[in-house]
Amino acid sequence: MELRIEQSFARIGLNIKDPFLNLDVSSPRLNLRSVPPRMEITSRLPDISIDQTQCFADMGKRTPIEFMSYMANLAWALGQQGTERIAAEGEMLASIEDGLTVSDIAFENSFDVKEYDVAAVPSHPPEIGFAVYPVNIKVEPGTVETHLEPGAVRGNLDWGQVRAYLLQPPQLDIQYVGKNYDIII
Repeated sequence: MELRIEQSFARIGLNIKDPFLNLDVSSPRLNLRSVPPRMEITSRLPDISIDQTQCFADMGKRTPIEFMSYMANLAWALGQQGTERIAAEGEMLASIEDGLTVSDIAFENSFDVKEYDVAAVPSHPPEIGFAVYPVNIKVEPGTVETHLEPGAVRGNLDWGQVRAYLLQPPQLDIQYVGKNYDIII
């Protein structure tokens, strides 16, 4: 027996609508208001006192009052020395018996002997004094004020769809293609 079978499979069709998500986004805002910090620093400058009167006195420089006193004492001492020298010369001239003459006294006065002393000037250091005052610091801290406006996301979803339908139904075709009788041997 001969059979011819023809078959075709069913076919399904799909109608597809894609989903769509629409997003509406508003960004957040952060508002800041700041007040900067302040710092105030006040200080009094230090006081420095330098006393050099002893240094200047060592070099022969004096204040006006000290200079006046020094020069008065020096003039008094030089006057005394001059008076002593003149009195001594008068006594030498008065003693004629020793045989001294005016030329001998002039000869003695022609030699001027000077003495020199070497010293480090000044020999006294200056007197230095100082007063230090504290530094006053006043701080006012700054501030930051914030205000947040939150953002938002609004979504609108258009749902997708899948619709299935039968595009081609299945088919089965069976045919007899042989002879219509049986042969028995």
